[in-house]
Amino acid sequence: MVKILLTIGSNPEENVQKSQTLLSLMAQYRENTYKDKGKGAQEEAEYVKGRFRILFKLLGQLQELQQSGDLQDLASELCVLEKKMTKENVSGVGGRFEWVDSQFVRALQSGDWLLIDNVNFCSPSVLDRLNALLEPNGVLSINERGVLDGEVPTIVPHPDFRLILAMDPKHGEISRAMRNRGVEIYILGEEEGVCYDDHDIKTMLHGLGLVGRVPCDTLMSIHMEIKENTSSFDRPSILSVLQAASLTVQNMERGVDLQGSLLLACTDVYVRCQKNFEDRQRARDLISAHVIALDMLKIEQREQRSALLEAG
Repeated sequence: MVKILLTIGSNPEENVQKSQTLLSLMAQYRENTYKDKGKGAQEEAEYVKGRFRILFKLLGQLQELQQSGDLQDLASELCVLEKKMTKENVSGVGGRFEWVDSQFVRALQSGDWLLIDNVNFCSPSVLDRLNALLEPNGVLSINERGVLDGEVPTIVPHPDFRLILAMDPKHGEISRAMRNRGVEIYILGEEEGVCYDDHDIKTMLHGLGLVGRVPCDTLMSIHMEIKENTSSFDRPSILSVLQAASLTVQNMERGVDLQGSLLLACTDVYVRCQKNFEDRQRARDLISAHVIALDMLKIEQREQRSALLEAG
């Protein structure tokens, strides 16, 4: 700022006077910024207003020296901030609430595709709020936000917005009204004789970050053996092996070795969910046997290739 002043001004005394004015305003701003502001919100608001006044004086001095578009833009932004603060009218309370749109509302406005998994775990009273939205030309009224400009906020869905609801019927149903508002697709599960191809499972494991032939084969072997030796009620599904893979990757990212990561992940997924003591002990023994046999160094020496980096 001093350089601008000295290059534009023609009178040395005037230059010195304007430089002193600018430096004085900058010192006032710093003093106002670092001064003890007290504990009340009202006192804090007064200090902020004081900083606004000093900044306006600084911009005024600079604009006298040089007409710049950047300075004008900065002055406009400062005016907007001051008006917003005045409109807020800070009260004497120690804090305030701010409304933040959920992921659902943001997807509704931007036209994204949104998947709600295990939708039957949602409270029916909450889920039925979507009935009006899923009607032809439907909208979503957000009564919880209160009244804005005399009206309840209403969201009109973007034309590209799509809502996908996924559920497992064994965990309960959703209302008939909700089911009638969409296209229902039933996919056969593992209990109905559908078997996933090993290649498909490994592709999903790779997508979760678990790579290498031996780690993937070990996890899949653990899954299949526990599934075959567990009662039908607590029998694991394809989601179990995906969850175990995700936990394994997370443990490895935290510095745990492959054997320890698999042991922790499989214990969490396959052992702790078992209700029967015998099934729990059997699952623990199967996991331990596979993990102990997972000696990557010996496997690589025997096969003369990298078992961890080799594609599954």
